[in-house]
Amino acid sequence: MTLIQPLGDKIIAKPVEPTNKQGSLIIPANYAQSLRTHFKAEVLASGPKAKDIAPVGSFVHVSETWGEKFNYEGNALISGRLRDVNGVVLTA
Repeated sequence: MTLIQPLGDKIIAKPVEPTNKQGSLIIPANYAQSLRTHFKAEVLASGPKAKDIAPVGSFVHVSETWGEKFNYEGNALISGRLRDVNGVVLTA
């Protein structure tokens, strides 16, 4: 897959967990309205100001309201700012 190179502190990530989970529980749609869910996403591309903190291949923990969701070549991706990420898990 060819990706657009993000600018500044933007990253492009692909969710690797369902976005309707709260921890290990699946939240029903009628109850999820009162909870903000969080999920893990894999970083596919990093802008120049984000590549040292969230390099390609790392995983980020984000909330459901993080970034802008879009489809690219049939893949559901999210583009957002690094400063709005909850945390970064670097792969060893």
